[in-house]
Amino acid sequence: MAGRQRVLALLIQRYRLPREAIRQLLGAIRQDLRRATRRSFALTPQVQPLAALRFYATGSFLQVVGDGQGLCKASVCRSFQAVTYSLLRLVPRHVRFHSRDEMGATQENLFRSFHIPQVAGVVDGTLIPILTPHVDGHVYICRKGYAAVNCQVVCDHQGIILDVVARWPGSTHDSFVFLANPGDVHEEQYNEAHRLARCIVERTIERWKLRFRCLHTSGGGLQFAPAKSCAVICMTAMFHNIAAKAGVALGEPDEDEEESFEFGLESR
Repeated sequence: MAGRQRVLALLIQRYRLPREAIRQLLGAIRQDLRRATRRSFALTPQVQPLAALRFYATGSFLQVVGDGQGLCKASVCRSFQAVTYSLLRLVPRHVRFHSRDEMGATQENLFRSFHIPQVAGVVDGTLIPILTPHVDGHVYICRKGYAAVNCQVVCDHQGIILDVVARWPGSTHDSFVFLANPGDVHEEQYNEAHRLARCIVERTIERWKLRFRCLHTSGGGLQFAPAKSCAVICMTAMFHNIAAKAGVALGEPDEDEEESFEFGLESR
């Protein structure tokens, strides 16, 4: 039993998702990943998602991911692309606003904790580093000096991501992405309650990035064009929700991840 638990723990450490969740995701895209021929030893539908999940989890160089999986860099790259776009259609199932009943629970919790009525979610923006695009690259340079996507995130009181908007260049100001709430006669009290409630989404974003290091600056960011980067952002939001609902705790990074952090924002 102890050996089985260790295997499951290692599985989560490497791929960030429990075994059953990986099986379900694989079942949903198996036909998309199946090759029509075995020519050139095409990778099986079982291997491709694991290679892609390893990249999402670590943000390591594709060559490093391939070495850990026993694959060449080209195979990892093809697997990553195929899995990402196959799973992208599943995102609306897992990243969505709550039903009326579920929303009531969120509103009740946020009102009880922060005394703000009728709140369906908490919103904030975050910068996801990407490879500087060849076209209009300057538009993506954020206030911190690197190319990024300005991503808007909405979560509930439990840290489940309800909505993610990943399409705005890094230079876009948050006020353009979403309209600020106007002040009222109790502005100071409101602002303090708003500040405290906002911590929920800030913690959610932090856990999301720590769980999937490909989004984090320490992992080097997403060294892809904006469209592919936005697809990965949405994908990892879905994975975060699956992991959070399954009660998967954030673990310590393994050796591959720690090695990849040393490279910062250098290009892959």
